[in-house]
Amino acid sequence: PNCFRGMRVVRHALLCVVSFLAATAAETCAACIDSQDEDQLYLLQLAKTVLAKRSVSLSNETSSTERQTNILTGWNFYHYSLIVLLPCALAAAWFTRPKLDPNEKISLSFKRHRFKFLLAWGFSVASDWFQGPYVFALYASYGYSTAEINRLFVVGFGSSMIFGTLVGALADTWGRKRCALLYCVMYIVSGLTKHCSTYGMLFFGRVTGGIATSLLFSCFECWMVAEHNESNNFGGPLLRYMFSMMYFVNYLVAMFTGLIAQAFVDAVPMRSFEGSPPLYYGGNIWPFDLAIVVLLIALPLIAFTWDENYGSASRPSLLQTYSAAVKALISSPWIALLGIVVAFFEGGMYAFVINWTPALEMDGAPTVPHGLVFSGMMMCCMLGASVFSFFNPEVNPAKVLMFGTLVAAASFFVMSWVTDQAAHVSLMFGSMLTFEMTCGVYFPAMGALKSEMVPEHARAGVYNLFRVPLNIVVCSIILANPSLKTAFNVCALLMVGGAVLLGSLLLASGVRHAALHSPEVSSDIKD
Repeated sequence: PNCFRGMRVVRHALLCVVSFLAATAAETCAACIDSQDEDQLYLLQLAKTVLAKRSVSLSNETSSTERQTNILTGWNFYHYSLIVLLPCALAAAWFTRPKLDPNEKISLSFKRHRFKFLLAWGFSVASDWFQGPYVFALYASYGYSTAEINRLFVVGFGSSMIFGTLVGALADTWGRKRCALLYCVMYIVSGLTKHCSTYGMLFFGRVTGGIATSLLFSCFECWMVAEHNESNNFGGPLLRYMFSMMYFVNYLVAMFTGLIAQAFVDAVPMRSFEGSPPLYYGGNIWPFDLAIVVLLIALPLIAFTWDENYGSASRPSLLQTYSAAVKALISSPWIALLGIVVAFFEGGMYAFVINWTPALEMDGAPTVPHGLVFSGMMMCCMLGASVFSFFNPEVNPAKVLMFGTLVAAASFFVMSWVTDQAAHVSLMFGSMLTFEMTCGVYFPAMGALKSEMVPEHARAGVYNLFRVPLNIVVCSIILANPSLKTAFNVCALLMVGGAVLLGSLLLASGVRHAALHSPEVSSDIKD
């Protein structure tokens, strides 16, 4: 591109020189010719006019060529990073893809179960990923301030927290399939509200969106487990494989939804419907329309291919579940400590989700392609998850988590340092990608650690209680409405606090992963 740009500059300069010399020659000739010779003067004047018009035409042609070339070659670090990340993420996905035991017999009924669940799950989770990168950008394009946008996010988190404590019981009694269909309906309603710029309608959309998110990450998994164990009795190894496939598909879908959404956003700018100023289409609304499209595909897939299933009749009540969870937290302070680690890391992560868009949209920085940025982040998550899978199973996951939280803290400190510095926006983006890679490491490592430390009889209640301090941390950061620099510093301190708590856990349980399985530590955890 630089070579072509240099050639165009030289060509334009030569054209200007030639035009100048021709005009000068015409003036000189005119001075030498008798002023009474009107025919010759007319011809010379005509020649000057033609040369001037030709010069302007060539100049416009050069400018047009420049604009077209800029469109084709106007890539920046956002685009170049994907060229590196995409093949790396796909290679990592291929080498760490879920695999079945060669000795495991795969029945036709299991293949059908796998196909109908993963197909509906892929379309359903795609609707969530389509919307994620554009929520803040859409609210900002409607002219709302950061404080007003933060209040909308708090509404979403609040509705998710309140409804999330009840969704398990609802799915067990009303039916998991019906709850999955309710998810589709609620998210379609949430997407439709994004066409209206009024604050009240956006507020209502956040409420329905928060409820839909709670349904997505609970009833789908419950349906799959019940169908696997109770309806078909496929066995434990195949269930672990289905969980691996579930999150493998989740990451793959997330990587490509951003690329697709960006193409649509760039194609049609946002406009208002004629005669209806509060109603808009195109631009940052496209991803929400794409989410509605995939949900309209998921709806009939769930309605006509899934069977209904319910919770067990012997399932403990909601009060019994939370009573067992509270007893587990009181009897083992290390489980409570783990809950604080979850609140610190995931609280910082959600605060980052809200702030990455305004952090990159600083004055003097390149235009942010939100979909491409999101895809790059998801590719880094895939790489992080793949990195964790390469660790020796005997390595204590608390060690991996402590290292990851320290790297995340360093990433946030760098983000804080370069905030509002357009010259260092590429360093800001690189720090964000590094943090996303630590997120990819965090989720499987934390899942392994929780599975070892939390007793099975209280697992569901404990996991729900973990979300209470998490939502408190997130809502506190959002409602405080700090500057970007302060927000990133707070996130960094949360990561440092998480690393310190994990270090305490390592000291208490021993530096070796085998210590967690020793009789002394196991009995202490259970007690």
